[in-house]
Amino acid sequence: MTWSFRKALLDTIRPTPGKSRSIYVGFAPHFVMESLGRGVYVSAYEFFKKQIANNQGRVSCTTQERMLCAGLSGFLTCSLCFPLDSLRSRLIASSLSGQIVDPISMARTMAKEGGHKAFFRGFGVTALRAGPVAATVLPVYDKTLEWLNS
Repeated sequence: MTWSFRKALLDTIRPTPGKSRSIYVGFAPHFVMESLGRGVYVSAYEFFKKQIANNQGRVSCTTQERMLCAGLSGFLTCSLCFPLDSLRSRLIASSLSGQIVDPISMARTMAKEGGHKAFFRGFGVTALRAGPVAATVLPVYDKTLEWLNS
């Protein structure tokens, strides 16, 4: 059996009778994770920046303080969004075996199989990555906006 891009694409897009299209599997948790997650990400970053600047009696933060605020924001967002990411990953994995399950049923299955730990499997590695990535991305974004506005 040979792999064909056309066949793979059609298998992904073509609806299975009585079931949703597999290309949209995991969309609900992904949408919630990304929309709420990004809101928390940026809001927490701005909140932490303002708190540090106000405590120091300044209007803005230094680059190192921005990096700290961004790292904290990234870790916080990762902590809040990781369960939804785990759920989405399990939904996609189950769809690859031909079984399309709704998010609520999958969440119940995960909870029965592993309790709350099932939703945080692999969290440590992701959390270790989230801080440094955010500490790089958000301050660069912030400095770029300042540069463009000046």
